[in-house]
Amino acid sequence: MQSAISKNKISRYTALQQKKYRKLHREFVVEGKKGVEEFIRSGFKVIDLVVVDGNQDVAYLAPNEFLRITEKDMKKLSSLNAAPGVFGVFAIPEEHLSEDWKDGFSLVLDGVRDPGNMGTILRTADWFGVKNIFCSEDCVDIYNPKVVQATMGSLSRVSVVCSDLVALFEQNTFASDFVLMGAFMDGTPLSSFRFKGKGSLVLGNESEGIRSALSALINQKISIPRSANSQTESLNVAVAAAIFCHSLTGVCL
Repeated sequence: MQSAISKNKISRYTALQQKKYRKLHREFVVEGKKGVEEFIRSGFKVIDLVVVDGNQDVAYLAPNEFLRITEKDMKKLSSLNAAPGVFGVFAIPEEHLSEDWKDGFSLVLDGVRDPGNMGTILRTADWFGVKNIFCSEDCVDIYNPKVVQATMGSLSRVSVVCSDLVALFEQNTFASDFVLMGAFMDGTPLSSFRFKGKGSLVLGNESEGIRSALSALINQKISIPRSANSQTESLNVAVAAAIFCHSLTGVCL
């Protein structure tokens, strides 16, 4: 079924660019055919699918009802420089903490506020098979449109829980072989560290690092050594995440 999108829905879905309205309505937006397909395939609840007039490539949406929109109005709705032909509105699912997250490798993000970095980290985690990611409560919203776009669909396949990180690691019981690692400039060089596969790695904000309360709980500091002639103070956090994931997951080694 097809119908024209109403002005009220254009206003409501445009407002979802802002966190307070995403939180209020428990909805987020996905722009572009590939991203929309990924979230549908992963079982996210579809609120609305909006398709530009004249776009015939919508067979994959069946049997869902979708709304038609003019190209001019899609430009108003979209956060992208080049408005997409397909725009999806999905329900934000309840956060779910996997029961077996302590039995493998997970990422812990402390104060990562840049949407591009967050999206890239989630996409990297998906590539390396890291299914559980924990974020501090002041991290950028994972349903921010820029984050969603940067994940290229990976957000639909990883579990992200935002919580008080200190409480998470203080209140849970861990096996003796579980290790809480942290990325530090003065840590053990990654090439010298042997990881047995059960633990979490904390990555901090690029300018502030890992906060002291969480740092106090870390029992293994690790680092990515820089070249002796490097003048760079730190690695981009998303780049660091990729290097750590490559080494600690054992993928492609």
